[in-house]
Amino acid sequence: MRKVAIIQARLNSSRLPNKVLLKIGKLSIIEIINKKLKKSKRLDDFVFCIPDDKENFLLRNYLKKRKINYFTGSNKNVLERYFKTAVKYKADTIIRITSDCPLLDVDLIDEMIVNFERDELDFYDNNSPSTFPDGLDIEIFSFKMLREAKRKAKSDFDLEYVTTFMKRLKTIKRKNFTYKNDLSKFRFTVDESSDFNNFDSAYKKIGTSVYDWKKLILFLKKDKKLCSSFISDKRNEGAFQNKGQKIWLHAKNLIGGGNSMISKNPEIYPSKDWPVYFSKASGCHIWDLEGKKYLDFTTMGIGTNILGYKNKLVDNSVLRAINKGNVSTLNCIEEVELAEELLKIDSWASKVCFARTGGEANAIAIRLARLQAGKRTKVLACGYHGWHDWYLASKNKETKKIQKDQLPLYSNKGIPNELKGSIEFFEYNNIKDFSDKLKKDKKIGIIKMETMRNEFPKNNFLQKIQKIAKNKNLIFILDECTTGFRERYGGLYAKYNLKPDMVIYGKALGNGYAITAVLGKKRIMENYYKSFISSTFWSERIGFCSALATLKAMKKIKSWKRITQNGIFVRKKWKLLAQKYKLKINIIGIPALSSFVFLNENRNIYNAIITQEMLKKNILATNTIYFSVRHTKKLIKKYLINLEKVFKLISSENLEDLKKRVGLIKFKKFR
Repeated sequence: MRKVAIIQARLNSSRLPNKVLLKIGKLSIIEIINKKLKKSKRLDDFVFCIPDDKENFLLRNYLKKRKINYFTGSNKNVLERYFKTAVKYKADTIIRITSDCPLLDVDLIDEMIVNFERDELDFYDNNSPSTFPDGLDIEIFSFKMLREAKRKAKSDFDLEYVTTFMKRLKTIKRKNFTYKNDLSKFRFTVDESSDFNNFDSAYKKIGTSVYDWKKLILFLKKDKKLCSSFISDKRNEGAFQNKGQKIWLHAKNLIGGGNSMISKNPEIYPSKDWPVYFSKASGCHIWDLEGKKYLDFTTMGIGTNILGYKNKLVDNSVLRAINKGNVSTLNCIEEVELAEELLKIDSWASKVCFARTGGEANAIAIRLARLQAGKRTKVLACGYHGWHDWYLASKNKETKKIQKDQLPLYSNKGIPNELKGSIEFFEYNNIKDFSDKLKKDKKIGIIKMETMRNEFPKNNFLQKIQKIAKNKNLIFILDECTTGFRERYGGLYAKYNLKPDMVIYGKALGNGYAITAVLGKKRIMENYYKSFISSTFWSERIGFCSALATLKAMKKIKSWKRITQNGIFVRKKWKLLAQKYKLKINIIGIPALSSFVFLNENRNIYNAIITQEMLKKNILATNTIYFSVRHTKKLIKKYLINLEKVFKLISSENLEDLKKRVGLIKFKKFR
């Protein structure tokens, strides 16, 4: 009986590309495995089984140069690749090994081969369940079993993981080999950069002894700090992760924070199954990297897509701009056209400044306002206004209060001490708090706030703020990046008969394309010439064209009315569902961007249940919805039918059972 070890290897791992060529000491992982397998007394041969695509051409050359056996086959259908390898090498018994296991134990392989033959088994492994460290996994099976799996296995999961079909068969003669002690807590595989870093650290301390798992464990017992890094509960995690989740682990090693926006970081969502990346989007649907289609009942691009994803009018406008050329040494005429359109909406303003992000627009507004304010450059603010230094420059002792009251992720770390204290915050709907802070600090010259976020203004709060600002000659700036164009064609502030000195628009202005605008009175906007405010990509054509097309589309269909009606309807249904299932909730925000909050100490569990259970129905849902015109009655009905089932589940099951449903999700702040 010919016994052949087939080692699964590739370079295009989502979580850690090229991992098999990484060196632990002087040897690559492939060289370590090759060197060990040569010492086997029971194997007749061994071969690396690799994909035949271009991405693995380097691996093929690497093995060829070192005269190491390899066989190439299908990238996606690993089971087929395995089968063809076994046929080529005339294997009667196959020993399956993966190439991310540098601590492979050849003595263990030989012992298991003896047991497999002695007991005349069909399938033999040490990993289901396992008492061995993760990374010592061995599976032995007959060619007959492999042939049956090749013939009958159909699912993508079975085709990728080779032996999963065999393990489900109940008629086979199968055994599991266990170690005398349970060492399954140790992680000796190299699947993520953190795994490799652990081995690198260990090698620097004990040299080639790190290649022997028993010697490594003896050492780790003496080095508690390093030992803790080798302990994990993520065994075989990759088999249960989709492509996006695997790439996310890799992205965290390449990109600060993993991505460029906290609100799109999957780790803030209370479900391990939250999809990370999208391949396409249309209407209010999103497709992940594996082609799975989701209905988006969350933030629609973090509030950018009132007209829905892939709006034809807007996208065609952008395509025409691209065909003409997006950027040149000269200016594009659309910048002037957009300025004219915005100044028609807000006729009290005299000039516009454009940028591409909300944070930039807010920074521009503050720069211009400070020039106008003279010596009174301090800002009294309320709400969220971006990430720039001016906004995060609170006093150290005040940051915890700001986090608790308004902005959980607020931090002044990284802000020069010289700037700290140049901003203070007041509580929305608390005119006393506002007045008290003005009295205490005569350096305050600028009032910066969102028209509203979660609470509706009470007792003429906004009008009182404006009156005080006017009487004290303070510059009054309203940030409408989020609320703009959601209840009217323009800013929400006009609903309350306000006349600010400056207003800022963003998010929905370009329906997914980057464009923001600062509008203001002449005396303030003229300060543009006194400072240096400029950026290359503020002048690119796409932003202006997308905004012009978006404004045209919104005006034509009166989008603000439709999304507000959607919000009012859903809020009523939320209230009825809460009453029906005896769940107390508080509904917040304007109708077009509505949220509900469970009035219960277990709200985090409830929110997690909503996200997790709705995902099972391919619906992205939290407790917040940014409505778009593409949220039709039919789709809203689908959302509400499934949400009712979740409310019923929350109401009927006890807390411990709900926690079990949530699983191992940890409720913690992003930081």
